[in-house]
Amino acid sequence: MFDLALNSQGNLYLTEGQELATVADGPEVAQSCGIILKTQQGEWFLNESEGIDHLGKVLARPFRPGHAAREIRRGLRAVEEVQDITGITVELDPDIQYKINAEIDIMTDYGAERLTT
Repeated sequence: MFDLALNSQGNLYLTEGQELATVADGPEVAQSCGIILKTQQGEWFLNESEGIDHLGKVLARPFRPGHAAREIRRGLRAVEEVQDITGITVELDPDIQYKINAEIDIMTDYGAERLTT
C-alpha cells in the first residue's frame, strides 16, 4: 500500500520540486500508526472507535503506564498491517504537563518499525 507522505507537523510533504511525496510499505504503516496515536477516540465522525482515549485512559490521574500502554495497543490494533506490538514503553514527559513519551515497536506485514512520540 501507499499513502501521501506527511511531515513532522502532520502537513503534506512536498519534494524539492514541489511535488507531493508518497510513503509505502513499512513507513506507510508507521505513518498510519502515528495518525492513530494523535487522534482522540471519537474525534473522526466516520469511525468514532478509531484513535486513543487520551483523556480518559492515557493521561488519567494517577498516571498508570500499564493502562496507557494497554490503550495504545488497542488503538494500534485498528491498523490492518500491524501484525504485533512487540514492545511498548510509556512515561510522563517531565518537562511538559499532560504529555507522554512512548517508544513502540511493531511488527508489520513489511517488517519491524519503531514509533516514538
